[in-house]
Amino acid sequence: MTLTEEIGAKIKYYRKKRGMKIVELAALLHKTGATVSKYESGQIAMDVVTLYEVAAALGAVSYTHLRAHE
Repeated sequence: MTLTEEIGAKIKYYRKKRGMKIVELAALLHKTGATVSKYESGQIAMDVVTLYEVAAALGAVSYTHLRAHE
């Protein structure tokens, strides 16, 4: 399994865990359902900004986890 496929599987897992449909996640990300489906299946990779937006939409990270230590 590629890294893109692993990330996609985790996105799908957390989306389903939250009872969210693909179209609902897509709306939060301002993407199409087809694009989110391709992220989940590992057909396309996303940039780091989109990955952060997905994680935030699914409640998987918070800003404090990504901040540099002061």
